[in-house]
Amino acid sequence: MFNPLTPTIYMTSISTLTERRIDDFYLDLRDYVALVFDGDPEEVSLNWNCVGATLSYRDDTHNIFIRLWERSEGHLNLPDMTMIVETVVFDRKLGTRPNHEFADRLRKEMNAFSKWLILTARICGFKYVADPNMPPIPDENVPSCPIACLPLK
Repeated sequence: MFNPLTPTIYMTSISTLTERRIDDFYLDLRDYVALVFDGDPEEVSLNWNCVGATLSYRDDTHNIFIRLWERSEGHLNLPDMTMIVETVVFDRKLGTRPNHEFADRLRKEMNAFSKWLILTARICGFKYVADPNMPPIPDENVPSCPIACLPLK
């Protein structure tokens, strides 16, 4: 029930341009999953929030969770338009024995995905990449950011 004495808090929404950029990133990730991972693009999820969105995909071999933020609103002193790579894990299928050829293929697949991820982020207008699981990188990190955060070049 509406109470006129209750203060109204307005959440700032993200810009239409950023929405389009995130949609483009999402569609590109779906294509990548289908073409490269031979996965189901319907398994890629997109969840919007007031500062951007999160993308995730998981199957037997891949676990991906990425935040695409238009702004951080001061969180961790992250700059605007940052891609935060929360989780990117490529692993052998559960129950299989260690296999050198499979491990080599996963390493190559991970390298290719990392390059694709950075390039796609730049194309979609993101200016920084951050990893909340890593400390700041000396001489390259965004100043005063307590996690690894680098400009996308």
